[in-house]
Amino acid sequence: MSADQITLLHLSDLHATASGTLFETIPVAQYVQDLTAQLPRTAPGLDAVVVTGDLVHRQDAAAYHGVFSALSALREVFDISLHLVPGNHDVSDHPAFSHPACHQHAGIQHAGTQHAGTQHAGTQHAGAQHAGTGLPWSRQLGPLRLIGLDSSTAELGEQQLHRLREILREPAPWGSVLCLHHSPVDSPLKNLAGRGLVDSAALADVVRGSDIRLILTGHYHHVQSGSFAGAGLWTTPALAYQQPTDDPQQLSGEVVDRPMYSIITLTRHSWSAVPLELRRAATISSQTASLQTASSQTARPSATGHHTASS
Repeated sequence: MSADQITLLHLSDLHATASGTLFETIPVAQYVQDLTAQLPRTAPGLDAVVVTGDLVHRQDAAAYHGVFSALSALREVFDISLHLVPGNHDVSDHPAFSHPACHQHAGIQHAGTQHAGTQHAGTQHAGAQHAGTGLPWSRQLGPLRLIGLDSSTAELGEQQLHRLREILREPAPWGSVLCLHHSPVDSPLKNLAGRGLVDSAALADVVRGSDIRLILTGHYHHVQSGSFAGAGLWTTPALAYQQPTDDPQQLSGEVVDRPMYSIITLTRHSWSAVPLELRRAATISSQTASLQTASSQTARPSATGHHTASS
């Protein structure tokens, strides 16, 4: 880990299924593997992976084994830590969210959990976590603190907010990054109106004046940047598919087969986020074949695939 900056891979909305495909055609099971192959070119200095929910589609519990194995393999390849929070499609108390592989790493200091060679970043209070999830969690990544919350019901509730206040009593050297699925800021897209965090006003009361400098979310399947109660806000595009943003009415129900992810870079005094498109292995092979057979013609990019989303 660099002394001057920390780099996060921010994923969200993987929507994995036991069959390996979403809407019968989107190969979500392959995306994490393709991402593992691409990251050395796009983000060679990663320090951690943050996944802000919807690991699986429609509570498909059988899909967790495959997606968690792929994420664990990515973590091992880059020798970095993995941090998960659940979304509304997840089984929020699934063991994947409290698996030791999510937080056992040399660079991680745990809040309230005694490990050899680690330091406490806070005190865990009995009954302050959501049952079975280990949430909220607080983990120190060098001088930066990561905090994870459970918004799988679209609200946090007073129990989690109380625990968050306790965590924030002692500031971290570089401040805190808050990770949750639902954005506390509404999407501008009509079909997503009212689908943000229900108790955003209560969260604002906790965030305002604290050392939270950045909030990472997902859920909307489109990029969104803004601010909330004095903190920066970044909603990453989805790894599974995107909401089409060229139709302001958003009434077709279609989705765009364009897997994306974000790279977040933080220094002591700044943060930046870059959304990147995943270059899929199948797409690269197809493009190479097309160029080889049509060398005398101008290459034409393939049309973006549209699929109809289920509600």
